Amino acid sequence: MGTSEHTYRLEELAADLDRCEVAAWHVGTGSVIGEGDDLLDVVTDKACITIPAPVAGRVVRQHVGVGTVVLAGDAVVTLAHE
Repeated sequence: MGTSEHTYRLEELAADLDRCEVAAWHVGTGSVIGEGDDLLDVVTDKACITIPAPVAGRVVRQHVGVGTVVLAGDAVVTLAHE
């Protein structure tokens, strides 16, 4: 069985929250993580939210940096998994 990649796109955080700012990354390119591990923190005008990994795998690419404003649907991270 080969390796496949999963690109996580930011989901709408709440009905009235469709954008946020990346505050911190908990992982870096090459990190191996488990499903549910902390990926990154985002900040809205109402809260700081930690986004968990949707699947286990190795971080291939961080699509956004700290301080970047991210909209719902934007690519955030790509993970390689088996």
